[in-house]
Amino acid sequence: MDLRDQKGNNATIADSALASLVIALDAAHSLGAHDELDDPTRDAFRQSLDECITSAVLCLNNIESSLSSNADSTQLEALIDGNKQLALSSVLNAGKLLSFGQNSSLTRRNVSLALTSSLLPEYFPHGNWNTFTASLLPGLCHAIEENPDIANAEENDFLLDMIAKITGQDKANVTFSHLTEWVENMSKYGQGFIIPTLSSLADGAPDANELMSKVEDNGAFLQSQDADVEYLESLLVSSLNR
Repeated sequence: MDLRDQKGNNATIADSALASLVIALDAAHSLGAHDELDDPTRDAFRQSLDECITSAVLCLNNIESSLSSNADSTQLEALIDGNKQLALSSVLNAGKLLSFGQNSSLTRRNVSLALTSSLLPEYFPHGNWNTFTASLLPGLCHAIEENPDIANAEENDFLLDMIAKITGQDKANVTFSHLTEWVENMSKYGQGFIIPTLSSLADGAPDANELMSKVEDNGAFLQSQDADVEYLESLLVSSLNR
């Protein structure tokens, strides 16, 4: 994995960490609020979430800190090597979360799987899977904050815990808006890993209604359970309008 890839065809360290955050956050709010999970399953789920988030955030913070100090090419090479393991750890734990709970009646497809299986490569042929998933992070945060069923679900200890870990806020005072602010600041001030835009990966200007129709068709064909339509539409529209 490289720090930068001008063609966008190879996974970068930053995109891999950002994509892991998308997977972890969506997993946290889709499964975390359910009391039906037994204790061993809940513990394993939390461990994967914690390890994914911790590795991803540490990787991104290391990159931001080093780039803000105007590191030269030699320092950047050391930076890449030093953070490969963190990025890999976040991706491996995110991979566990993609398939977590498949034997449970509570499970639904992670939004990254729902969207990529429906829309790639026809609508978004550029870049790679990690870049596509990373580009969903701002839209995901918007969907979480704007969806009252999610934003009011304060019993979702998993999601609130993840937001606190990502933003560095005290968990007792953390809000969903802290997550949106953190992502907006990263997009605005990040020097080496500005979050990629979904539109930059598109072929033309995809229509949101057409995209949602494809997602619904795909879910019906695979007989899969996905997030509700309003949530997915909010995520997609917000991502495309960045």
